[in-house]
Amino acid sequence: MKRISTRGIIFIDDAIALIYREKNGQQYYTLPGGGLEEDELLTDGVAREIFEEFGINAKAKKLSYVYSDENSIAYYFLCDYVDGDFGTGQGEEYSPERNSGFYEPRLIKIEDIKNISLKPDKLKEMLIEDILLHNKSLSDCIKFFN
Repeated sequence: MKRISTRGIIFIDDAIALIYREKNGQQYYTLPGGGLEEDELLTDGVAREIFEEFGINAKAKKLSYVYSDENSIAYYFLCDYVDGDFGTGQGEEYSPERNSGFYEPRLIKIEDIKNISLKPDKLKEMLIEDILLHNKSLSDCIKFFN
């Protein structure tokens, strides 16, 4: 059975909310998210993950991208920032006993996305294209990639 996860795309003013990662000698950014809990709705999962990782409340607005491979499927939602103080997350990622690298929430200016290592690479390409064509509302078409 494939692992199901959700990820959130959150624009706050002129920036996008990302997680800076250092893991296995690599430095890169990812969107907030993680695996679904049992019987959890996709939209509830993304809101929970965003709160855990960033300390902010967000609401899923629309499904924008879907990634799949032989082991997993990830749903990327454009989300609206509701409230909360960015950077106050208390998720398991920040636990000292978690030995899977370094995590730090960061706000990256939209125009700087092209200059960072955002994983997965194909997502970065699609996101930049959508922002150029549709600004922060992204496309209304769901894009699939692997």
